[in-house]
Amino acid sequence: MGFGCLHIYTGTGKGKTTAAIGLAIRSAGAGKKVAFVQFDKGYDGEKEFYSERNLIRKIENIDLFCYGCGRINPDGTFRTTITDEDRAEAQKALRCSEQLLQVQTYFLIVLDEIITSAHIGLISQKELFKLVEMFKRNRFSELVMTGIKAPEELMQISDLVTEMKNIKHYYTTGRKVIKGIEF
Repeated sequence: MGFGCLHIYTGTGKGKTTAAIGLAIRSAGAGKKVAFVQFDKGYDGEKEFYSERNLIRKIENIDLFCYGCGRINPDGTFRTTITDEDRAEAQKALRCSEQLLQVQTYFLIVLDEIITSAHIGLISQKELFKLVEMFKRNRFSELVMTGIKAPEELMQISDLVTEMKNIKHYYTTGRKVIKGIEF
């Protein structure tokens, strides 16, 4: 049994994924192997929406796994509906995560937006906690989970919890998202 810790980055404020990316880069910079799994942030193989992935793909020690359907509508608005295809992609991300937690390949495993995916019903709370139990049985890696509204039970059993709190955000002024800042 290893000694890895369970890290949770949650809350309604900006910065959860950004913090996870920073930790992944730090680990990779230390010569450690990183798996970065993104739930509900797919990639069609051609048009990259998330700018950070252009660089993450170039970092030798980080393996990036992207799952999900596009969330940006042709008019630039955000799609909030959930489809069967969204759920199917989340299941693929879940299977990938299960496989990664069973091998001793990675020093750090990031499951980005998994908490949000459980909150909005792309995966079940039971599936989320099943992954946590898999991790706790082995603890080969450090495990980071991100997303809004982490369940209280998850926060209680975690080793580290950081809550990003939204105090003020320029979205309320009508400012549009800016490439390089929000995506």
